[in-house]
Amino acid sequence: MSRFEGKMCPVCRERFKENDETVVCPVCGTPHHRECYLAQNKCALEDRHGEFEWNGALPDEDEQTTAKERPDINEETEEPADKSRSLEALEAYLKNLEVEAKALKERDDDSPEAELDKQVKREIEGMMGIIPGFSNPEMDEYYMQIRDNLANPLRGLDGVSMRELTFFTATSIWHFSKTFAPFCGHAKKASFNLPSGFFAPVYQFFRKMDGLAFALLGLSALAEGVPYLLLKLGGITETAANTIFIFSGAVMLAVMVLLCIFGDYLYYRHSVKQILKIRKRFEGNTDNMDYYHELYRCGRPSMLKGLFGCLAMTFVQVFIQVFLIQ
Repeated sequence: MSRFEGKMCPVCRERFKENDETVVCPVCGTPHHRECYLAQNKCALEDRHGEFEWNGALPDEDEQTTAKERPDINEETEEPADKSRSLEALEAYLKNLEVEAKALKERDDDSPEAELDKQVKREIEGMMGIIPGFSNPEMDEYYMQIRDNLANPLRGLDGVSMRELTFFTATSIWHFSKTFAPFCGHAKKASFNLPSGFFAPVYQFFRKMDGLAFALLGLSALAEGVPYLLLKLGGITETAANTIFIFSGAVMLAVMVLLCIFGDYLYYRHSVKQILKIRKRFEGNTDNMDYYHELYRCGRPSMLKGLFGCLAMTFVQVFIQVFLIQ
């Protein structure tokens, strides 16, 4: 029998069974379910390290309620001593879950969850009249799927939660709430985002991915301008210039396809990096609305930067036409 059997996991609050895989915190000794520990990528009691050491019970768990002291457990075998009493304990547990669920529904309107509810509802209601073929029941089902995804406060392997990612993506939760979920567990890195490739680098400027946007702008300028520049300087023949132009066009097409496939993942990595920076400014305090408002403000797409991207692309085209081709 496992020495942790009957003890409580600090993440899911479920008691360990005999064959459960566990991970023990090397600092305080608290056992976790393996999947629970990996979901957070840290000990659930990290903020209490130095003042708490696990001795069989969690700090907020009633230490009198151990496996041997519970009335529904046999002291010798640790098996249910009375099935009827075990059933009563189960009913009491379910009733407690109902109370907690009701409390969640009546939560403070200023909480991150309530703000998230409003944001999701606004976007979905706006989409209902736009997307053909979606009935209200289908929309309701998808709404619940998004809520289940985004209400999860547990941090993935990259250290951010879907709740944080949702606020950061701001106006695009319809797409990114589903797209980002697999990335959090590193299950895959590919999806499909047509604007990321076909409207590069304007899309990247719009999403505030400035470094990638300027790199794509420079690559586009080189691919289109270098053949004409070399031809104008007399360094190559017209045939060679056409060959280089075809080759550079093939390279840009390949880049466009890769951006369509991996554009969401690149944006996910950008979002994770920015969220961790913002969290550092708040000293790790993610339990107040100021933090989530800052995520929304910093992650919200910029129409001004998108316009700058359009003007930059136009300038490159005009420059090539006026100074290199003519």
